[in-house]
Amino acid sequence: MLVNNAGSLSALGPVWEVDPARWVRDATVNLCGTFLCTRFAVPHMIEVGGGYVVNLVGAGVGPVHLYTTGYDASKAGVVRLTEGLAREGAEHGIRAFALFPGLVRSAMTEFIATSPEGRRWRPTFADHLQRAIEPERAAEVVLDLISGRADALSGCHLDVGTYFDAALPLVDRIRDEELLLLRLRPLPEG
Repeated sequence: MLVNNAGSLSALGPVWEVDPARWVRDATVNLCGTFLCTRFAVPHMIEVGGGYVVNLVGAGVGPVHLYTTGYDASKAGVVRLTEGLAREGAEHGIRAFALFPGLVRSAMTEFIATSPEGRRWRPTFADHLQRAIEPERAAEVVLDLISGRADALSGCHLDVGTYFDAALPLVDRIRDEELLLLRLRPLPEG
């Protein structure tokens, strides 16, 4: 099992003001770091007949959180990387999940809440952090994912707080309608 939490957020601010080196660092750590860890671990999993990859993703697919474009764009990339890995690795017994753990108190979230940039660009974030979930809840879901119970959801983006328990009974619909995947929906005709 590989749990990737390449979580980096140091570039806070509007796109036209944010430090490009910090933006690129966030994107590199989050997306390229996840790719490199996966590329290292998966061949070993294939050798033993399969395995699980759980990529922890943040705000990459939900509503836009202002002033964190490097983080958000890279985490959206991790969601797509996870889906690709799930499809490419299925015949080798590889299962991959993109898991949004919810707002968890961490060095990164403390940075947003306390740094000068965070206080400037996300002034209400510290209030949200008061409602952070316990990291143990995310760990419980990871253990459930690698138990095999959710193998049919491999490739999906799951949310610790809402999707996971609700998604299991809806596996057929999720597959048929490509739900819990990063997709653009076309405009309805007419």
